[in-house]
Amino acid sequence: EPVLDVLLRTAIARGGDVLAGVFTADRPEASGGQPRYYNSVVSLGTAEPQLYRKRHLVPFGETIPLEPVLGFVIRQMLAIPLASQSAGEPDQPPLAVAGQKVGVDICYEDAFGADIRPQAAAATLLVNVTNDAWFGVSSGPHQHFASARMRAVEEGLPLVRAANTGIAGVIDGYGRV
Repeated sequence: EPVLDVLLRTAIARGGDVLAGVFTADRPEASGGQPRYYNSVVSLGTAEPQLYRKRHLVPFGETIPLEPVLGFVIRQMLAIPLASQSAGEPDQPPLAVAGQKVGVDICYEDAFGADIRPQAAAATLLVNVTNDAWFGVSSGPHQHFASARMRAVEEGLPLVRAANTGIAGVIDGYGRV
């Protein structure tokens, strides 16, 4: 909360907005159930607070396929934290920030053009936030950045890519970095 508070105060003081990657949670659906966790992006600043929740989850990293069978192995033996996240709603509108309609996607969602297209149709700007640390020292970050460039070209929209590890950049609607 202190970090988000500093981001909020700074954005307001400068008359703008910040998009921040965070995990959010909803209360359990049933009494005694587990909270539902989401990989999310929130807007903070002069615009009304808004939220995007990742829709396309990474199997075995963010969601457990065949959870009744494999859940124990993933949670107990492999100890993958937050391996049972919830997916956001499929039809989330762009975020209205800084005078733009921002189509947000998280991590490898940018590899799935069909998932980006509905939001992009109403957007003026695309944003991809990611952590590519799991690629290690490989060509993975370059391939992931190439996916982002393809989305910008397909949609004819500029794309801002913020990567706390990996490749960050600004790409125009023609794929120029």
